[in-house]
Amino acid sequence: MTRLVIERLEKRFGNVAALKSLSLRVEEGELISLLGPSGCGKTTTLRCVAGFEQPDAGEILFDAQNITQLPPERRDIGMVFQNYALFPHMTVAQNLAFGLEMRKVSQVNVAERVKQALRMVQLEAMLDRYPRQLSGGQQQRVALARALVIEPRMLLLDEPLANLDASLREEMRFFIRDLQQRVGITTLYVTHDQSEAMVMSDRVVVMFSGEIAQVGPPRELYARPASREVAQFIGRTQFVTGTVLARRDGEHVELETPLGTLVAPAAPSLAAGQQALLVVRPEALQLAASAQTGAQALQGQVIRTYFLGGSVEHVLAFAGGVSLFAHTSPGSDIAAGAQATLSIDERQLWALPASGVA
Repeated sequence: MTRLVIERLEKRFGNVAALKSLSLRVEEGELISLLGPSGCGKTTTLRCVAGFEQPDAGEILFDAQNITQLPPERRDIGMVFQNYALFPHMTVAQNLAFGLEMRKVSQVNVAERVKQALRMVQLEAMLDRYPRQLSGGQQQRVALARALVIEPRMLLLDEPLANLDASLREEMRFFIRDLQQRVGITTLYVTHDQSEAMVMSDRVVVMFSGEIAQVGPPRELYARPASREVAQFIGRTQFVTGTVLARRDGEHVELETPLGTLVAPAAPSLAAGQQALLVVRPEALQLAASAQTGAQALQGQVIRTYFLGGSVEHVLAFAGGVSLFAHTSPGSDIAAGAQATLSIDERQLWALPASGVA
């Protein structure tokens, strides 16, 4: 297994800075997702690691080997593209054998390694078929097998599920993650789909405008975003502004907000007197038609409801001009115009500095 180290990588396209002194370490056997909106630099990063783009500054290392100047064919990587890039005139077996033959592997070993790779992706029966005779999911698995059959040092995947329908895409997320863990290969995965990144990754790298905004395990990014921008990008969220009255036990702050005084876990940099931004996820809120007891319970009016299939979303208006949305089960009978009580689970809140990052 290989460790990937990226040091102060920079890349410009004309006047546009695609990467701005980007540094990242991917440990052996780890699956890291590069996540961000279009134009954030995630694909440029992947292409620099693959050797398809030459950085203007910085270094890329596989373990202690500096590969920054090596051409793609000498980097020993497996690559899976968004469009699969299978040779249409070759059978599945021939597609897999091509890379081995280019490496002068003996025919006996080629046949055995092709069979092993197809067994790995559960397509042994498809070795004589052509790509046009396969479903989208099967073509994706062939592309994975072709990348892995050469036994690369690292696996790179560029939006590999973008062309699949929703149900197959969900299925392939788990398939790729399970396969990566079984093989144990270090993997760099590019996606703009936050659910995909959260499900599949050991750690997620959130990128904006050519820079890394935050790196961490999926749960950490979701529960403890480092900035408003990250909080907005990872999952659905809503914000309430406030002023820090005091810190409690080193981990929580007491906030004065338009909703009243609230207590929440907080970034270490928040101090008394500072303006804060309270990150409120839907699951932190519990809605009931009748009043409930609790230290952090608010009375509001339901102004809109939306049936979403698996849940109902209610938008509530509160004093101070604040509105929040909360979810209930599909059987909920809370209608627009009703008074309702919103209970807040302070453990699932997160307070940030109103400006800057945590």
